[in-house]
Amino acid sequence: MEWDWPNLLRVNSAVAALMTSAGIYLQCFRLFRTRSARDLSPALIITLLYFEVSWLAYGLMISEWPVIAGTAATLPADIGIAVGYVMFGRNRPPALPEIKTERKR
Repeated sequence: MEWDWPNLLRVNSAVAALMTSAGIYLQCFRLFRTRSARDLSPALIITLLYFEVSWLAYGLMISEWPVIAGTAATLPADIGIAVGYVMFGRNRPPALPEIKTERKR
């Protein structure tokens, strides 16, 4: 493979896609481990799903396998985040009771 600008950009895009996918999967695993979607907003979830579906459609349209593969690999995590958000809502784990201490003089 010749290392001209288009190929360098393809490699850079593939690395960026892997990093993004890893972050989304880690967030999905954390959501199900903690059973809390407190830190997620509905706007983020809708944006992630729209982003992935749009890129998948675009990748299929231009027949570019790295776009198709990267998007298809991340889409299950996005769906998992949406499902987890619906299942757990914005509940947060029960807080520890506050311990009040008084100073003795």
